[in-house]
Amino acid sequence: MQTFETLRSLGRYHTFSAGIVIGGKPLEDERVRMSRMNILVATPGRILQHFDSTVGLETNGVKVLVLDEADRLLDMGFLPAMKAIVAHMSDSQNRQTMLFSATYSEQLAQLAKLSLKDPLYINVNRPGEEGVMPAGLTQMYAVVPLERKLDALWGFIKGHLQMKGVVFVSSCKQVRRNLDLALSTLADSF
Repeated sequence: MQTFETLRSLGRYHTFSAGIVIGGKPLEDERVRMSRMNILVATPGRILQHFDSTVGLETNGVKVLVLDEADRLLDMGFLPAMKAIVAHMSDSQNRQTMLFSATYSEQLAQLAKLSLKDPLYINVNRPGEEGVMPAGLTQMYAVVPLERKLDALWGFIKGHLQMKGVVFVSSCKQVRRNLDLALSTLADSF
């Protein structure tokens, strides 16, 4: 959903059409929409369902296949589904495949070998080294009870207003909530 919402926002300024197939809706409704889409965001299970049941679904024209959050998909047991998706699109000689993952595992290496031709690996670590950081980057963490997490975060931000930082959260809803709290906290500081 997050990827699709981002595409919808960007789509206002472009002529491409994007759609999402994630299940929960009738296949027939999705079949009609899929024929008009330039970009399709899909869950592995649902796209495989369409491969099996949508007559005339053609993948030869696919120019880019993106397997996002590949490590998470593998953790959730989707390796067979991802292999089937890649195999279904194997006739497309001019397709670029991009595989994004926050971690690297043996399963991911297998998937990369199956789906990528002459892959280019982009990694923040140097080959053979674990956990190398760019010079000048400082990483910090604090173990805080759940009920004190936001207080600790905002206390840290207020004490370091001249620094840049990145805060990771698990959902769009948390980003919006935290951003609202941050803006009100910063407004109170000035």
